Amino acid sequence: GEERVVDGVIVGVASPSDLIAAPMLTPFNIGRRIELTDFTETEALPLARGLARSPTVAAAMLKRVLHWTGAHPYLTQRLCQAVAMDHTITRPRQVDRCCQDLFLSPQARDRDDNLVFVREHLLTENETRTALLDLYGRILIGQAHRTDARISPLLGALHLSGIVSTRPGPLRVRNRIYEHVFN
Repeated sequence: GEERVVDGVIVGVASPSDLIAAPMLTPFNIGRRIELTDFTETEALPLARGLARSPTVAAAMLKRVLHWTGAHPYLTQRLCQAVAMDHTITRPRQVDRCCQDLFLSPQARDRDDNLVFVREHLLTENETRTALLDLYGRILIGQAHRTDARISPLLGALHLSGIVSTRPGPLRVRNRIYEHVFN
């Protein structure tokens, strides 16, 4: 798998075979899946303290951050950090401008390691790229369903990229940032 260190956090995915140094010497698969989930709102609450504003304003700003990030840990931490450092942001709706600068602008799309990783992961699935992007397009407009057995391997690839929510229920894009960037 490919991983990168971004602000002291390892970002990436790996399959069990990526973790086995000498596959010919390992007679069995020793890997097991570790599901990393998005923050819950309660888990994200301590981030509001770092926004350096009154508790009420900080809570409202955190709610706006979560509106964009869907509580994705890296995106949430990164956007909170940028909001905390920009003292011109005094109202929750001003978080949108910060999100635009960090993630949504054309320059940011090529600059942010997480967005570059997701894009590269989606585009390097050579054998299934067309089918993968077709499925992603259907998820984006709400026309794909988990019950369709034909999509299972493709859905696994989308989950590995991090672009699709792993929560139960309808298939959907993980957060609004990914919806805007990967439209």
